[in-house]
Amino acid sequence: KGSGSQADSGELSRFAYNGGNFSYLLKVEKNHENFIKLTVMGTACTENEKQVDGTTLSVYVIQDNKKVILEEFTLTMAGEKQVKEIQIPSSIINNSYTFKDEGFNVIRVYFEGKNGAQSAKLIAPLETYFN
Repeated sequence: KGSGSQADSGELSRFAYNGGNFSYLLKVEKNHENFIKLTVMGTACTENEKQVDGTTLSVYVIQDNKKVILEEFTLTMAGEKQVKEIQIPSSIINNSYTFKDEGFNVIRVYFEGKNGAQSAKLIAPLETYFN
């Protein structure tokens, strides 16, 4: 789900244009420590005949109608890759919901560039794990 974003199926990646975002439902486990593992890569593209670098990525959830930033990443240049892990606060896990009738809980996690800028790319796989 998202607005103003682009996927790249050849590389299994996605990024948000200026002012855009995208999101995924991620499986979580109540009563456990939950983590998101992701790979971020700086992007470069041409927009309106101008070079635009996407080197930031904000990762957030919406809780009580407010944006809760989980992490913000800044890369130094296009093409740079970093593997990151984010611990999801228990207050967010406690507000997860059951996905359809599947018997597991999920949260929706959003991704966008910092301050509305084009974002860095999120590279597959995006995964959660539990302790």
